[in-house]
Amino acid sequence: MEISLKSEGIGLYLECLEIDENDSYSMRFKVRLNLDHSTGTFTYSADDIWLETDMWDCFEQRISEGLEEKAVFHDQSNYFEFSLIRNTKCIECIIKVREPLIASGETTITSIRRIALDSGFTSTVAGSFSNFNKFW
Repeated sequence: MEISLKSEGIGLYLECLEIDENDSYSMRFKVRLNLDHSTGTFTYSADDIWLETDMWDCFEQRISEGLEEKAVFHDQSNYFEFSLIRNTKCIECIIKVREPLIASGETTITSIRRIALDSGFTSTVAGSFSNFNKFW
């Protein structure tokens, strides 16, 4: 069970690694993120990102219905967030990743992409999520 998305300089790969045996609404994912920029690529990788099925369904519903305002996809610890916000001029894709550094702070990356309303980006994201083989 995985998602692979490549569009508008954003590469996102999500792979389900396990389902919590005590909470079937919670899943552990591997996340790989590539954010292209003018001189290269920022890369983020994590193997312990826990997501909830309710959050997933809410995000998927909002993007499949045409993204009226905002859709947020995030993990339980706020280490990874993928947001789409529709305004009158564009879709803002905001991606935030945060990883604690034990005893010395944290590393964060925030990406804000302004994407044309007619680019098809929202449909591409919606298609990637709808192709995910849900178990719930």
